[in-house]
Order: sequence, then structure tokens, then C-alpha cells
Amino acid sequence: YISSYDIANMNLSHINHCFLSSCNTSLGPYTPGQGNFSIAQAFKIAGVDKVISTLWEIPDEITAEFTNHYYSSYFTSGAASSALKFAKKELQKKYPPKAWAAFRLME
Repeated sequence: YISSYDIANMNLSHINHCFLSSCNTSLGPYTPGQGNFSIAQAFKIAGVDKVISTLWEIPDEITAEFTNHYYSSYFTSGAASSALKFAKKELQKKYPPKAWAAFRLME
């Protein structure tokens, strides 16, 4: 077991990109003056350059589909923001916003 606080106290500055495919990884307790302290925020504090996370629960099948679209674009372009847009556009063709809008990029 590892907590957000444990992650935040690590040195992960050597990691360029982290994709958190678990549900609710952008959610966490509110800290006055700092905002929500989520798992995603902990990775940013620890030094990770780019973090993909979610704001709510997404079914595993949709997350897998999103991930495939995301990485097919990311490995081609090397740009996380355009890969995120591409993956969302692909899922928009088949699903309502609840299925794809939860994914976010922290840079």
C-alpha cells in the first residue's frame, strides 16, 4: 500500500509521462491554498512532467479503448495534449461524454 503523501515525497523527476488508468485519480481531499490533493497531484509534486488521470469512474473496456487510441497517437506525435484530444475524439464517435470526458492531462 502506498499513499498520495508517500508518492509526493518521492523523487520522480526522471519520469516524463505517467498514465493513471484507475478511476478517480484526479480526485482527492481539498487542502486550503493548494486545491485537491489527488494521486495525480502527488505524481506532479514528485516531479513527473505529464500525468493523465480521471475525474470519475470509467468502465474498464472504455478505458482500454481510450488507452489504445491515446498511445497510438502519442507514439506517433510525441505530444500528450494532441494524443488526449485524438483519443477523446475517437470515443466521441461511439460514447456519450460521461465515457470520455473524465480523462485529463496535467502538464
